[in-house]
Amino acid sequence: MSKNIKYNGEVHMIKIAVCDDERYFRERMNHIIFEYMEKNGYDYAITDFESGEEFLKASSRKMDYTIVFLDVNMKEINGMETARAIRCLSADTYIVFVTAFISYVLEGYKVNALRFLLKEDVNLEGAMRECLDAVIADSKYRD
Repeated sequence: MSKNIKYNGEVHMIKIAVCDDERYFRERMNHIIFEYMEKNGYDYAITDFESGEEFLKASSRKMDYTIVFLDVNMKEINGMETARAIRCLSADTYIVFVTAFISYVLEGYKVNALRFLLKEDVNLEGAMRECLDAVIADSKYRD
């Protein structure tokens, strides 16, 4: 039996977006998320996007993702611009930056990012699992 979470006072499937222009990191994040969700029995869906532009085009009218994993350094519309657009649509979506550029950490506060994870961290998997734990814990009890 799969588990749902409470999100904005309602029970929902966990909808996750992975937005990164590097295929290797999209696949790596997908693998980590997949293993976490399967191990914990959550009802979830993962959607990949190769750019901020592609993500925003698909989400232009409604933000129905529980969590968005965003690369900062992408062509055309970067992760910070994408995060600002997310915040115009939803104050509740969890934004997690996964990037190689630590210099953007302070900018993340302006969009109320949950975490800032480094791609090159040898423990990226552990950091992502901890981040997902935090989202699940917060979501279950939010009314």
